[in-house]
Amino acid sequence: LYKYRTFLFLGRIFGLPVVSTDFGSSYEFVDDGCDGMIRPIEKIHEAISALIGNKDTYNKFRQNSKCHLIDNEKIVKQFDVLLNSLS
Repeated sequence: LYKYRTFLFLGRIFGLPVVSTDFGSSYEFVDDGCDGMIRPIEKIHEAISALIGNKDTYNKFRQNSKCHLIDNEKIVKQFDVLLNSLS
């Protein structure tokens, strides 16, 4: 389960659409219908086929997932501000 969440997170970091089964924490990483799809395990093949077969949906999900891209420099600056506020 841990590794699976890591793959979902990496998909988000790289701005890729994600297709996931509907386990509990998948909803933390995928906004169903916005930047990916969450489906029951028995329907996962249909979701993958739909995404592969529809470039408009793929491109929409990819564009929407870019809002989750992580800017390490920004995070470091925010962390620095937090640490300085504590001293």
